[in-house]
Amino acid sequence: MHALGKGVFFLEVKQVVTLEAIPPIVIPAGDVGRLRRLALRALQDADPVGRFLITELDRARISALADMPDDVVRLDHWVTFRDERDGAQQSRILSLPEDCANPAVHLSVMSPAGAALLGLPTGARMAYLDDKGATSIVVVENLAPPANVAVFRRSVPRPQRRAPDFDPSPDPDPGPSAA
Repeated sequence: MHALGKGVFFLEVKQVVTLEAIPPIVIPAGDVGRLRRLALRALQDADPVGRFLITELDRARISALADMPDDVVRLDHWVTFRDERDGAQQSRILSLPEDCANPAVHLSVMSPAGAALLGLPTGARMAYLDDKGATSIVVVENLAPPANVAVFRRSVPRPQRRAPDFDPSPDPDPGPSAA
């Protein structure tokens, strides 16, 4: 990926050049550390998605969770996206690789499309290189779960009440007693 100017980059693959403006991305501050560690491990393993993810993290605007826009793709949330090559539309939960239990439901952030989608706002288009080195473009359609999926969210656990400490000293007023 090479810079042409502010926010404009091109990808060069086998003598084909695709010129595409790179959309801004926003990532929650709480996700950055684990994503960076994951990308650095991938770089050590010579995984090209590691380099792409590092590049995305470096250009991202980092936001506090409370200040995150509602319309951006985030880890552990649904995204419906379209591949512009074939028009195929898919809905998946963007996930860390260790959380990808079902490929029909989860999309790893360490997949080329997953790394491309991270932090994009609804309606944005992002070019990336697929597993075969071909240029692909994904478009974020929406962030709602599919209509045929029941969504259950874990509630925040309530703080546990601590049992009062046991006081072994005798009560000075034992109360009435039976005679």
